[in-house]
Amino acid sequence: MPFTVHRLKEERSRRQSAVLCALLSVLRHSLQWFLFRQRQSKEKKHRHHITTITIATACAALLITIAWNLLQTFRTLSVSTILSAGSTTIEEDAYGHTNFLLLGQGDALHDGMDLIDSIMIVSLDRKSENFSILSLPRDLYFLRTEKMGSGRLNSLYRDHKYALKRQGLDEHEASMETLRTLADEISTVLSTKIHHVVKVNFTGFIAAVDAIGGIPIDIPEDITDPAFPGPNYTTETFSIHKGQQLLDGRTALKYARSRSTTSDFDRSARQQLLLEALEQHVQKMGLLTKPNKLLALFKIMSKNLETTLSIRELLTLAKIGKGFHSPRFLSMHLSDRNGLYEEILEPGGFLYAPPRDQFDGASVLLPLSLPEFPVTWKQLKVLTRIFLHERSLHLANLPISLLNAGAPTGSAHLLADELLRYGFSINDVSNAPFPKQEQSFILEGENREMEKLLSSLLNLPVLPAQVAPTKETTGMSIVIGKNYRFVPLQDLSPSRP
Repeated sequence: MPFTVHRLKEERSRRQSAVLCALLSVLRHSLQWFLFRQRQSKEKKHRHHITTITIATACAALLITIAWNLLQTFRTLSVSTILSAGSTTIEEDAYGHTNFLLLGQGDALHDGMDLIDSIMIVSLDRKSENFSILSLPRDLYFLRTEKMGSGRLNSLYRDHKYALKRQGLDEHEASMETLRTLADEISTVLSTKIHHVVKVNFTGFIAAVDAIGGIPIDIPEDITDPAFPGPNYTTETFSIHKGQQLLDGRTALKYARSRSTTSDFDRSARQQLLLEALEQHVQKMGLLTKPNKLLALFKIMSKNLETTLSIRELLTLAKIGKGFHSPRFLSMHLSDRNGLYEEILEPGGFLYAPPRDQFDGASVLLPLSLPEFPVTWKQLKVLTRIFLHERSLHLANLPISLLNAGAPTGSAHLLADELLRYGFSINDVSNAPFPKQEQSFILEGENREMEKLLSSLLNLPVLPAQVAPTKETTGMSIVIGKNYRFVPLQDLSPSRP
């Protein structure tokens, strides 16, 4: 139920609202002082942390709970007023998006203490109420960085943090500095500004899921993993059946981590599925109207999460999340399913596995580069721009038909594979049912805005449908004419801000 109870006379209401806003401001600063003192304690070294939007509301918990008795006295302020009193502006990039790096970290429940087990970039478009989520595999290898040396993505955090501790920084200082540095390194290679980082350990994830009553989720397929990591470097069997399930914290963690019978890339997809299901459950249960659950979550977060977000920014995220109605999600995970050597091609297939002997026997993944050497991040930069930032085409999800009308043999398939790798839906690849065309173009149809965006992406004109007869389609059609020569999007697509 909403927190607003009685309507008072306007003058009295304004005076009491002003008093309460001042009290809330004092409470906010008191809370910040408490967090500072808590960080100095030997027994509680972590600051208050949060996951984006999904558990962002929890960070308003203590402030709301402390203010509750005051609200019962004055009975004038709503939850929205509370959030507004402490909120601030959230930084955005040139596209109007706020970008977060979400990290899942191993702890005492994990055989690789301080290794990062899951990595996601989440881009929030608050105006359109949608998210783009790009998962990075933990074996993604950085040949060089500005401050962190070289290594696999999952170990960069651990190694840099330990190096900073050897220089004299304490645990918290070293961890926070490493989070900021890791975000900067990923921002550099992907040409994407990451504004904030959120890191949660496994214990916190389990407790948070249990605190909200589990995660209702539709499991797409059966999983039986006979070698799931158990305690003290043992293994155990983890099984789950497809269909509707309510996952408790431990089961949700196992579902997110299992990989011995699937792959790291399947695991990334499951992690994204869990994140979406978690957000939907939090929205449906009306978490902001349940102070007791919020306070329980806050206590869990204070021990198990770290973030670069300030208290005021957390309150702002809570306010944004409260205003969302039906947010949309886009998701993709980078993988080595790149279609080379007659292998499977999937969206996000921009990586490959080099010979292990080049990396002291380690299994690593590198970005596919055109040309093959030197290794560059050009294609991943284009993917990041198209999928995370200029996401309208992906949100529309219109099927694309490619019609060969005189282009060299195989041209339509080359373009189809390129578009599929970037996450577009390919409906049909065939010869055009009309005479050959000198020019390549996009057929003008009913999706004018999307056709214009596709035209800009491929540098092809949009021409009226009467230029050539075509079969009916619900999506968009690209006619590949005699003048067509395949050019990768990394060389065709212009750079943006």
